[in-house]
Amino acid sequence: MSKQIKYDKRYHNTRLLLRNYGDFKKHCRGCSESLKEINRTVEDWEQNYDTFENYLKSARRTKERTQVIVDLIDSFLKSYKQDAVNRNDSNKLLRYKVINLVYIEDNLTYEQIAERLEVDRSTVSRYHNRAINELAVLFFGVEGLKLEA
Repeated sequence: MSKQIKYDKRYHNTRLLLRNYGDFKKHCRGCSESLKEINRTVEDWEQNYDTFENYLKSARRTKERTQVIVDLIDSFLKSYKQDAVNRNDSNKLLRYKVINLVYIEDNLTYEQIAERLEVDRSTVSRYHNRAINELAVLFFGVEGLKLEA
């Protein structure tokens, strides 16, 4: 597999995680209560119903894994924004705002964001792409870098 294809997958996967972030958050609302209920039910049914037990254990794993992903995304976005503030980097802060407006807060279009931030639509697109590439490094570590041989 070529380096360009790997890099494109990281870009795609970062966008995919951010695009589904809101749904992940919805999934995790009440996770702790439903996990407690699943644990109680597993204990009650453990000895008699193998299939049901496996289903409940799978549901618990899904909820736990989704919560971990949501917590990581929250942490990465907070770190990205804090880095922009610490460096007094107004462009990076605008890139953060673009990501926040597209994926987290308002699900706005590039045109709507351009109006709100008083920039050109192409600037919004450029900021979005650059922020996704920067966030890919936070999400995937060194694997998120585009390394040239």
